Amino acid sequence: MKRALLVFGLIILLLVPQSTSAGTYHSIVCDGNFDDWAIDEMLGYSANARLFFTFDENYLYFGFDRGSADSDMFIAIDSIPGGVNISVDWYGVHHLPIEADYYVCIESEAYAHVRSWNGTQWKDAFSLLEYGYFSSPDIEFKIPRMFIGNPEHIKFLAYGQWEDAINVWCVWPTRNVALNNGAQEFGYYYEYNLTAGISPGIDQPGNLPPCAVRIDGYNAEWTSGLKNYHVIVDSSEDSAADVKNIVDNEVLKLYYAWDENYLYISYDYITGYWGSDNRYDNGTLLLIDASTPQSDGTNTLANLNVWPRNISFKGFTCEFMYGKWDDLPGYFYYVHNSTFAEDITYRILKGETGGAKVNGAVELAIPWFVLYGENYSSIFPAVSIKFVVCVVGVDGTNAADTIPDNAAVPQGDAYTMTTLDYFARIDKIDDEAPAISGVRIENITKSSAEVRWSTNEPATTQVIYGTTTEYGNSTVLDETLTTEHYVKLTNLSEGTRYYLKIISRDASNNTRSYPSALSELEKFYVETLSENLTGDTTPQTHETLSQYEIIKIAVTSCIIVIAVFILLRFGSVLRSYYLAKKKRGGKYLPRYTRMERQSKLEQMYAEKKISERLYRELKEKI
Repeated sequence: MKRALLVFGLIILLLVPQSTSAGTYHSIVCDGNFDDWAIDEMLGYSANARLFFTFDENYLYFGFDRGSADSDMFIAIDSIPGGVNISVDWYGVHHLPIEADYYVCIESEAYAHVRSWNGTQWKDAFSLLEYGYFSSPDIEFKIPRMFIGNPEHIKFLAYGQWEDAINVWCVWPTRNVALNNGAQEFGYYYEYNLTAGISPGIDQPGNLPPCAVRIDGYNAEWTSGLKNYHVIVDSSEDSAADVKNIVDNEVLKLYYAWDENYLYISYDYITGYWGSDNRYDNGTLLLIDASTPQSDGTNTLANLNVWPRNISFKGFTCEFMYGKWDDLPGYFYYVHNSTFAEDITYRILKGETGGAKVNGAVELAIPWFVLYGENYSSIFPAVSIKFVVCVVGVDGTNAADTIPDNAAVPQGDAYTMTTLDYFARIDKIDDEAPAISGVRIENITKSSAEVRWSTNEPATTQVIYGTTTEYGNSTVLDETLTTEHYVKLTNLSEGTRYYLKIISRDASNNTRSYPSALSELEKFYVETLSENLTGDTTPQTHETLSQYEIIKIAVTSCIIVIAVFILLRFGSVLRSYYLAKKKRGGKYLPRYTRMERQSKLEQMYAEKKISERLYRELKEKI
């Protein structure tokens, strides 16, 4: 029976005490209870299922919190040389980014096996039933390292398939996409050295780019680990949700930074509740306007499917959102529009500490590709990013506190629509000069030449030139920002070499000149045509102008050398052939078979076309 797609209405999270950090070596009791896993051993959520991983000196430990019993789970492991990049055949095969040697296949409580690749096919290697807990829906098991070649280094990926179908519904690393539709090609995997001191969920989080700081809920290292570091401090007594001497609900500090891979945001807060009706129960929201073309976003949270709050915005579109309720885990959302936000927590790195009647902290590393797509480098950093953190109550309430402060907060009551108009922001970060490419010097005449080039971003157009490396002449600066550039040089002198330099400046006043070094200048010259030459206006690149002359000389030299060699080697033969041909009146026997030559010779002799003496000489040679 095909596994039905999971539909979650109301999800109630039952919390289990978990340590915030473990680090290998760490041993797990495989009993179906996840309370001995550390937070940094969880590799992320995929379709509301979770994967855990750690190891000690003797075992690899895996845990699937899959949320449903009606699915088959698989792990492809590359632990020794060799292997194959196709999966086990389970209603079809997938293509892998690794050369797998072992394959974990879990179908039910009765079947949990590891298969091995023998060079031609996947064969059963050993059963896992005695090494774990396989009752639905939670699975925990360990694999003896000695059973898979005693590796010191491994690669792996994991996924779940529909029961009785090949469709993939969850996958790790989560940068892969679960298509829910037939066989697919995976592109990402985990990779670990099996040594002490590893935090699997932090040190290699599924082919995400390297992270400059440890994302664990503690941001003390930001001041030294991140160069673009900012902090905003808020009052600890300005929240409408505070109950004096009983409970505080405040955002206290906001930290933000960035590098080439991530936007980093962290904040300190405290939330809690008071009274038997929990009427002061509170959470926090981080709202982000990334100016991304991927999302329509929303200017109000009132109608969202998650975290609906009476909060609207002026000069801000909420495109991404992180929500955390007291000390429960937080979730990161992609806001498609005013009614729908999608949980994409699995695509970011997060660390969380405390938060219920004690100070807590959230630390997030959001990859740029999450905000702007895989081609993010063409968009960021030439955009502005705005964000704000709020303390909020239950559904329908407004913002009780914000950082940075907003004049509209706090309101007179907890339910009146609050409009936020002040935000922390990262303005356009463009410190990269435009790249110049495709330089061409063409349409050369006796007094002019045209110069063309391209830039990777809109920029201005100008050329400086002259008969020496001091230049001395300049075209008028064209301040039109374009990626395709054209300049015509006029009033040039015949038969004169010119040196050129191209200059382009982008909208942020970053300037690039080309060539940038004096040693490169010989590549950029024009020899204008003198009167006794015919103008060739065929476009040529700047390097072709000098290469053409070299090639012409080289070819001519080769022809001369070959001709001399032929004369020296075969001159006497050719001379003899010429004299013989002249002596015989230019007549000779063409090439035939032996019998044909003999027949032809007899015919020529009979017709008296050759003398008897020549006839006999030729007959002896046939």
